[in-house]
Amino acid sequence: MVQLGNFIWLAGVFDTAAPVCEPTGTIQPSMFNPVGVPGETILSITWLLFVISGGIAIVVLSLIAYAVLRCRRAEGDDLEPPQVYGSNPIELAWTVIPLLIVFLLFMVSARGIFELERTTPPEGALEVTVTGHRWWWEFDYGELGVVTAGELHVPIDE
Repeated sequence: MVQLGNFIWLAGVFDTAAPVCEPTGTIQPSMFNPVGVPGETILSITWLLFVISGGIAIVVLSLIAYAVLRCRRAEGDDLEPPQVYGSNPIELAWTVIPLLIVFLLFMVSARGIFELERTTPPEGALEVTVTGHRWWWEFDYGELGVVTAGELHVPIDE
């Protein structure tokens, strides 16, 4: 048990010290600060997914809270509640609504993919070929003849 306590303490020290060890540069990569058309397209899809997921979570948690508070057993009530099996409107709703949500997300994602495919790189842009291997990424900077593993190096303001 002492070893577990030491491990937790050490993990806390590293977690506290990690922000100090971050590189300091003028540009910090962030999903919420996109650069270029592809980044803006991806960010808009991300926000849509976030809003839809948040709405679903609020509805589900509200229904759970309602069921827990409304349907709890009263003190001294040992009777079995009526057993209800199936409701066609409810079953239709919980089948159709998720299908509509998935269809909406598919259409938005497909539009984003086609928009990304239509973008052309600016004049003089460096082309990097990225290959995913089993446990690492390979970045091939074709015309420069440089290959790196695990890190993408991008020139700033060029």
